[in-house]
Amino acid sequence: MNTESGSTLSRRPSVILRSKITPQVAMADTELRPRLVDVLKDLESTALLLIQAPAGYGKTTLLQQFQQHLHKADQSVAWLTLYHTENDPMRAVAHIAAAFAVLDEEIDREMAPYFTATPPYPVEDVIASLINCLERFSSGVTLVLDDYHEITSSAVHSAVFFLLSNLPPSAHCIMASRARPPFEFSRLELRGKVITLGRNELRFTRDEIAHYLKTSGRLALSSESLDILSTQTEGWITAIKLAMMSMEGEAESLQIQQLITGSHYALVDYLTEAVLNRHDEETRQFLMQTAPLGRLTPDLCNAVTGKNNASEQLEKLARENLFINTLDNQGKWYRYHSLFTEFLCGLLSRDVSMARADIHKRASQWYEHNRMPEEAVEHAIASCDLTYAASMIDASVQELTRAGQITRLLGWLRQLPASTLNKSPKLLIHLGWCQSLSHQEKEANHTVELARQLCREQVDSMPDSAQSSAQENLAELEVLSQFTKRVSGNDWGDVKPLLVLKESLNPAWTFIRAATELELGYSYLHQGKLESAYAAFQDAHAFSQAVPNALTANLSFHMLASIRSIQGRFKECEELCSEGIKTAVDEQQRKPLPVAGRFHATLANIHYENNALDACRDHLEKAIALISLSSDPELLTETEILAARLLGLDHGAKAVIERLYEAERLVSRRGSHRLLNRIRAQQVWYLIEYQDLPAAEAILRQCEMPIDKSRPAPNFAANPANEFFYLALCRYWIASESYTQAGFWLRHLVKSAEWGQRLTSAVLFNGLLAVMLSKQGQSDAAARVIRNITITAAENSLARSIIGLGSDFVLLLDNYYQLRCSKDKVDAQDPVLSHTQSLIDIFKGSGHVVSSSQPPALNKPVKQAKTKEVNSLTPRELQVLEQVAKGLKNREVAEELLIAESSVQWHIKNLYAKLDVHNRTEASAKARELNLIR
Repeated sequence: MNTESGSTLSRRPSVILRSKITPQVAMADTELRPRLVDVLKDLESTALLLIQAPAGYGKTTLLQQFQQHLHKADQSVAWLTLYHTENDPMRAVAHIAAAFAVLDEEIDREMAPYFTATPPYPVEDVIASLINCLERFSSGVTLVLDDYHEITSSAVHSAVFFLLSNLPPSAHCIMASRARPPFEFSRLELRGKVITLGRNELRFTRDEIAHYLKTSGRLALSSESLDILSTQTEGWITAIKLAMMSMEGEAESLQIQQLITGSHYALVDYLTEAVLNRHDEETRQFLMQTAPLGRLTPDLCNAVTGKNNASEQLEKLARENLFINTLDNQGKWYRYHSLFTEFLCGLLSRDVSMARADIHKRASQWYEHNRMPEEAVEHAIASCDLTYAASMIDASVQELTRAGQITRLLGWLRQLPASTLNKSPKLLIHLGWCQSLSHQEKEANHTVELARQLCREQVDSMPDSAQSSAQENLAELEVLSQFTKRVSGNDWGDVKPLLVLKESLNPAWTFIRAATELELGYSYLHQGKLESAYAAFQDAHAFSQAVPNALTANLSFHMLASIRSIQGRFKECEELCSEGIKTAVDEQQRKPLPVAGRFHATLANIHYENNALDACRDHLEKAIALISLSSDPELLTETEILAARLLGLDHGAKAVIERLYEAERLVSRRGSHRLLNRIRAQQVWYLIEYQDLPAAEAILRQCEMPIDKSRPAPNFAANPANEFFYLALCRYWIASESYTQAGFWLRHLVKSAEWGQRLTSAVLFNGLLAVMLSKQGQSDAAARVIRNITITAAENSLARSIIGLGSDFVLLLDNYYQLRCSKDKVDAQDPVLSHTQSLIDIFKGSGHVVSSSQPPALNKPVKQAKTKEVNSLTPRELQVLEQVAKGLKNREVAEELLIAESSVQWHIKNLYAKLDVHNRTEASAKARELNLIR
């Protein structure tokens, strides 16, 4: 799926033919039979009215009559005629939504984003949104589904059943089908009655036949002839019509006696042939050549027949009512009656002068030219020209992926025989991407191996000058393999294969270079190597812009912002997010691209941290609104967690827990274990706050956290994605009074977070460490930790995450604040104390916004000197400088300040640069000269 294109990768919705969502034009001679009108009287208490009968029993005509009757009664009716191309869940739901949008255009605007998401949104969530839209029809709405027997996909059956099972009380469905749908009708009956009109109910009685003949101006029959017609046709309306057509201009008694009894199909063959033979050769040729097309339009018919007479032929056939239905009021689209189509296709198969394969091939080319890839591929496959079908599928991949038709594309590829697939690396690569995006990990891996083997065989058999294409395919397969591992959450994060791949890439393979750098960035992030990840995402962004490929460009740019957020560099993160929102726009439609939701979610989290709750909610709402543009489980997880936290501000821990359980249910339908564990970690955190330790322990064990392990391995490092789970685990140990175990893990995790420059994580682990030390009676050690936290919090505008450590921590914070305020000569304007007071106020519910864009200029611990060097030093650097001046070694400084030794080295390096010195002695001397230390 190497889609190097200058356009953005926001999906375009599938083309929906207006004729499918417009009721077919009823013939003037049709009239609703009185006994069938009574069925509509119970429609308000009916969940489903099913019209089930074989072809030719007037199902569509009855639907037209029902629609007209309801329309006259001021009832809203949405119409959809289904076709075999709707055997894809998302496509089917898009057509149903389009049918309702005919009644209310606002539905189209609200639902369109769900059908333009890349990758596609889970179909049940799309249906749920559609159901919410239907609530506006308070006075009632009826969905009419014609030709439901065209649906053979179990996934579409499940989607329609989900819709019918959850329709609002004011919504109902009337469905026509040759076969009984595979629904659990007992469940539907919980909503209302399920009424079935079968062939017996649809048969015309003798009196109804007489009435039909009278109102349609047909030949008047004697009572005896009417009895014969009723008996021999068994009330089958198609046979009745055929009999009347065959008798026009003939003696009644002759024709009635010649009616063939037996099967209906034999009758149809005989009478249809009699009717067909009345037309000239040109019309008969037109009928047979266009029979396989399904839906007909003059341009399509001309392309297939090679003539320019389609408009005249279709209009003539419609005037004569020769088994052709007009599908729209403009006369642009038609279709033959299904029985007539079967009859004509039978004739076509016996006519050696016409090749049905050529007809489908010409139709495919016409649909391709008119930008209808789904129909183009369907006819290509029907042509049985496997080489041509494969080329059409390959040409349609980008359009279909943009339209979210992954299931459909997968179905087409599976229709190709293995002998065709196994000769084309590109088709195998498309199949592998489809399987991976559909969470079919084993199948995707098998396909990747087949494609690799094929590419290697091609390389071995090709001259050096012709190997570039095969090598490019091998490179894309390697990226696909890494992508599959990452989305499945299994055995990924090793950068070595990606580094080897990166070195082997041809500079011209810009898209693959971008995708490789993107996966490399995720792998570095998984290892906690933030700066390496940042560099990889920068390269991914640059290559993506060169393609250009908006999807990978915006994803990589968002990851740059995410890394800065993890590092606590919120000002940079805000700037990147603001820029990302401006660029994450569909240039054609001037609407936000799906990734814009991630930028808004990141900004919402920053504002939450700063206690800017109004801004937080604003960006969260925008992020949630943009979830409909994507099936992005990452975005869903992030917004659900933040929404739960906001809920807890007013309603407490119990409300958060309940919201998180609901979030787990939502994410479980589309997310990996990694995302579910992020939610479960939050559940553990708030269950501990709610003092439900057994429930917290159950989740920890369910997620296989090392709850019984006394200490971490020396080389253990939690990656940013699961770090919060270890935070929750340590909080559980503290609540369970397992202080020794908590102490080993917390000290290790503090060093790991500081080594990885994950500022917020380091502060939170230190916060729990302070709580643990206090509970162990080590008040002085706890106070030192609190001092460091307050400095870091003030410098980086941390608020909500700190007070989120709970009442035990805030009590320590308040005690430290009171202790500092009780000392003599404390500057009342000290920004550290001011920020600490703000934290306490926020916890009590009276705090104000803490800005991340303008962090306070912190007072130094000694007399300040107004120099450029001093003003550029951070509070942490001043702490390190003071310890260095005392002659402490790096290890001793780290132990005193409770930070990692590598962090001390990093701060000392910054001090040398800012003070323009070269060693520790010079740094101490310069510090005293500038009155930085005593």
